[in-house]
Amino acid sequence: MSTAIQDFRYALRMLRKSPTFTAVAVLILALGIGSSVTIFSVVNAIILQPLRYGDPERLVTVWSQLVKGGTTNPSPRYYLEWQRESKTFDQLAATARASLDMAGDPPIGLEAAKVTPNFFDAVGVRPALGRTFTGQEIQSGSDHLAILSHQLWRNHFGSDPRIIGQTIKLNSEPWTVIGVMPADFAFFRGGHDAWIPLVFKPEAMDQHYLLLVGHLKSGETSERAKAELDAISAKVSEQFPESGKNWGNRIIPLRDLLLSASARRMVLILFGAVGLLLLIACANMANLLFARGAGRQKEIAVRLSLGARRSRIVQQLLTESVLLALAGSVAGLWLATFAVNYFRQLAILQIPGIPAVRIDSAVLLFVAGTGIFTTAVFGVAPAWQISQVNLLESIKIAGSNMIGGQRQIRLRNVLVAGELVLSLVLLATSGLLVRSFLRAAHTNPGGEPKGLLTMSVVLPAQRYNTDQAVQNFYDQVLARLRAIPGVKSADTATTLPLNGWLFGTPFRRPGQPASDWQSSGQIANTQCISEGYFQTLGLPVVRGRAFQSTDTASSKPVVIVNEKLVKRYLRNEDPIGKQLLIRAAPVSKRVITGSPAETAWEIVGIVPDVKDSDLEEPSSLDLYFPSSQIAVHSTYLLLRTDGDPAALTSAARQVIASLDKDLPVSDIATMEQRVSESLAGRRFATNLLGSFSTIALILAAAGVYGLFSYSVAQRTKEIGLRMVLGAKRSVILGMVLRSAVVLVGIGIAIGLVAALACARLMTSVLFEVKPGDPVALVGAAVILSAVGMLASYIPAWRATRVDPMVALRYE
Repeated sequence: MSTAIQDFRYALRMLRKSPTFTAVAVLILALGIGSSVTIFSVVNAIILQPLRYGDPERLVTVWSQLVKGGTTNPSPRYYLEWQRESKTFDQLAATARASLDMAGDPPIGLEAAKVTPNFFDAVGVRPALGRTFTGQEIQSGSDHLAILSHQLWRNHFGSDPRIIGQTIKLNSEPWTVIGVMPADFAFFRGGHDAWIPLVFKPEAMDQHYLLLVGHLKSGETSERAKAELDAISAKVSEQFPESGKNWGNRIIPLRDLLLSASARRMVLILFGAVGLLLLIACANMANLLFARGAGRQKEIAVRLSLGARRSRIVQQLLTESVLLALAGSVAGLWLATFAVNYFRQLAILQIPGIPAVRIDSAVLLFVAGTGIFTTAVFGVAPAWQISQVNLLESIKIAGSNMIGGQRQIRLRNVLVAGELVLSLVLLATSGLLVRSFLRAAHTNPGGEPKGLLTMSVVLPAQRYNTDQAVQNFYDQVLARLRAIPGVKSADTATTLPLNGWLFGTPFRRPGQPASDWQSSGQIANTQCISEGYFQTLGLPVVRGRAFQSTDTASSKPVVIVNEKLVKRYLRNEDPIGKQLLIRAAPVSKRVITGSPAETAWEIVGIVPDVKDSDLEEPSSLDLYFPSSQIAVHSTYLLLRTDGDPAALTSAARQVIASLDKDLPVSDIATMEQRVSESLAGRRFATNLLGSFSTIALILAAAGVYGLFSYSVAQRTKEIGLRMVLGAKRSVILGMVLRSAVVLVGIGIAIGLVAALACARLMTSVLFEVKPGDPVALVGAAVILSAVGMLASYIPAWRATRVDPMVALRYE
């Protein structure tokens, strides 16, 4: 113990005597360790920690499986049968999105969720105040009950515990508050403001709009649950053939729904990248210790000659490395604290059910492990090499100009080459992400986003209880919005590009068997639009016509389809004037309307595909219906402007308030903002990996510079002699740079192979860019070559400025 304390004190003195070296070493380690800790805190929250629900590993979501075309939301008919007959689930609950308006000044639009009474039991979360719904209440018709989010309760009701049992006005009707959920409870991205009972209407039994959450029984598996639900589905399809032929299902773990596989893969790629950065920092540290140890060779030789064992020398040198690692870990943790606090505020990392990014015991354990790892990587080899001095030669030659020998020089060359290899991998992968980001950013979401303002309104069915009342409101609001100075056009749509459509409206052509639509994958997204929507959005009608004022509720039903639907199902005929049989009437995103009866709709136009939910996802099959033929209560208002669209927000609000002062306006954003938000995840990963690459580039440059500065210093006497014998400065410069070219060339050659191998692991997160993209790979090689040669040129240039007489007297 006394020996360790003695080593600690001696190491502390030595580090204090070299403040510049100590500061640089701690900074290098802080950057590497701080970056690693930050990304590990994200990995810990998103991948390692359990979801913030009860028994999260047994929580799954259930989807209806199409034979062709992927999955869709289940319908109430299938859900009720699954719930009644299934033996593999403790709970199988259903939820659907809804919009409410709460009375106030101004009125408040609420994002709500309709849920079955067993929903909160399924996810294993109890209210912070009050209770949840009961089945008896819903069956008896007492469904005007509401549970509030903690945020809504705090912000609008002053955290008053007496809210339980009070009546509030939602959608112009009285609702009784029976509970308040915990502050950290959320189930969808963005969370919900309130939860209300989900009541199934007979006319909507075959509409596919539910999200099902199941809690598997102990010992049950997703495979067994799927087999059971498939058997139940087969019975339902036989009993109700019009509901779909042989519906299957797909079971997805809840974690996989909340965080996609590509998002998890991106996080792991970032973690791998920061691991490379840490290795580069360790290589730099090892080089620093080698250089510092070369200046201490005589000191170590004297200690050895006085009887010190080599193991004691190694132990003492390792103590210095441990102190540096400890200081670097503390500094890195300090930097990571700021970074984690910043990440915690990012909306992209605020995922429902996923624990918040924070520094906890697991992160602290990772810091300790990283400190031990870095000590082992950068400390052991230099300590061992430095202790292997030639005792006689080191004492005879005071500060020999070849201290360390060829073996140590070769080892330092290997370390620098390794830094170059790792740096090139980071630069190349960063370049691939940048290229993917640029491709995504230049992807057309559909129409022209610039100059477009969007906002959502939901008309309460109690006040707008007829189709004519709904239509009259939209006619008036559009007329007044179009009269605002600077507004070129204004229209309505039940949803927007990138905002997600309600998926699950089946269609077929006349003559096709009525039960065959599902097996053919003929399920389309639907939305209702006003007649000038395509012009306002900036989407051309490529064939046929847009909707017209003559398309009314009393005229023949008409529909516009997108190009993808035509290519897939109508490619052998001219679709204009043909009919589609739609088994269920179209629905808006939030409010289910219409009848399940099959209706014939005439195709009058074809429009380009739009990005329905994500710029990087393929477009879906889309059906557009005129809002003049289908009244919908929930819609988006779109304003095409000459100038800054955000500047017209206040004027648009005033127009809506002039028609209905109690109608809330929500989800206000320009279309450019929506496009930018859709790129947030890729932008975050690209910026972060770009930051790591920049740090790696700086560290690699420092490594090259340090190596050749050391090399030139070692060869000062040789350089002076060459200059005395007539060597030109250009010859001296070339002599040093040739070594740099060889070293940098080797690093880049190996790095390109390693980068290509790593890039193949990133295939799933790249967008319209191949792993072997020459722009990214060659660009990374050119950048690293330039930086490496510049870093070596500076000491080479200094070598040409050596005074020969001074050099000959060197040492």
